[in-house]
Amino acid sequence: MDNYSNSSRYLITKTITNNITKSSLNDYLTKINKHKEFTRSGQEHETFITDLLNDGVLNINELNDYLFDALFFGKQRSCYIRKILNITEDISSIDKILQVIRRLYPNINHLPYNIIANSYFTIDDISEGLLGVKIIEKDKEIKGIRFIFGQYVELLNKKRRQFENSYVAIEINIEQALLITKVYPKTKILNDDDKPLQLALKFSTLIMNMFGIDDCNFERNIQEVLYWMSKNSFVKVYNKMVNTYSVSGLVKDISNNLASKLNISNIKQKSLNNNLFDINKSIGNYIENLLICDVLYETDKNDDYEGLEGLIAYLKFNDGKNVNARLKGKNCKDTILNSETYLSLRSTLDNCRVVAELQIWWYNQDEKFRVRYSEIENRLVEIHFYKNLQEGDFLYGLNKFKEFESRTVDEIPKLDSNYTHNMAQ
Repeated sequence: MDNYSNSSRYLITKTITNNITKSSLNDYLTKINKHKEFTRSGQEHETFITDLLNDGVLNINELNDYLFDALFFGKQRSCYIRKILNITEDISSIDKILQVIRRLYPNINHLPYNIIANSYFTIDDISEGLLGVKIIEKDKEIKGIRFIFGQYVELLNKKRRQFENSYVAIEINIEQALLITKVYPKTKILNDDDKPLQLALKFSTLIMNMFGIDDCNFERNIQEVLYWMSKNSFVKVYNKMVNTYSVSGLVKDISNNLASKLNISNIKQKSLNNNLFDINKSIGNYIENLLICDVLYETDKNDDYEGLEGLIAYLKFNDGKNVNARLKGKNCKDTILNSETYLSLRSTLDNCRVVAELQIWWYNQDEKFRVRYSEIENRLVEIHFYKNLQEGDFLYGLNKFKEFESRTVDEIPKLDSNYTHNMAQ
């Protein structure tokens, strides 16, 4: 890894900017009052920024500050969370943190540290490194430590092999006792060891070993947390349907009338052995499904999400070895509550009481975004975002997991029992 920090010439390339959204780069150029000039230049972002640096218009330290923050969000959409039990090393001061880091990286002489823009990896020389460290302080107390690691990777781009940097952003969140790792979920990486999850595991393990971090189980089993998140979503939709429509006695009247017209002999006895003969239950399920679909249709049409927190897009149940059921909306972009199979699989959800993977649409004020939660290993949960990551979305998605991790069963909403009873009559 070459360092150009003491050079009078700089070179910003796509190996860096491919990891940052164009909207973020445009916002930065707007912030430094250079976006109009950039637009007129017709240049690529990296070429224009290189010229600003070499012309002395832009300071390399200011650019590095921007890059550090940009690489903590934006395209870094795959987030891996561990719960911290204990940190062996003394991290009570910046000097003590620096001492720990220098054992492995003796070239780092001060904190904060940032050489993102003036570092260049090569496949033949050094292909990875620690590029940035930032201390998070509040009221003169250290609340967290953030790191940016870089790794040179080879991938296919339009069937052509190319090299570029991949970055791994890691935070030791002392306040919440969490180790948070974020990575850009790149595809078509040629070396398995360079794939996003492997890089996340590699550098988070390095940090855990460096600071003597022991992780622990979450308060509740990860797959159980995902079950309660799924259950909560369904109950909220179901109860909104209950509060929107009044069909008490309707199902009984329809089923009795239909049974009378069909005149099937011994229908009650037959229904004990075959659910198809249970006209009351079948019609009740159909009406429930119809009304839930209508609630969701009107909700989406009118952007009225009152009473709802999130809608499920995908569920995967797992018996420990083999997947036994999947449930998804069209292309996982629609809620599965529009599916006719949802109500029938509601019993599967309750019977399993664990969910291997959940994709859900969260509604946070005026924001709507899709998130995937899954258990990677016993003490590691992935929170994957399907759009470029904003800090507010990340905190909302993380806090939702923490909320259901700590909720008691009594705090989970229940189905409206009176309505359910009336539908069954």
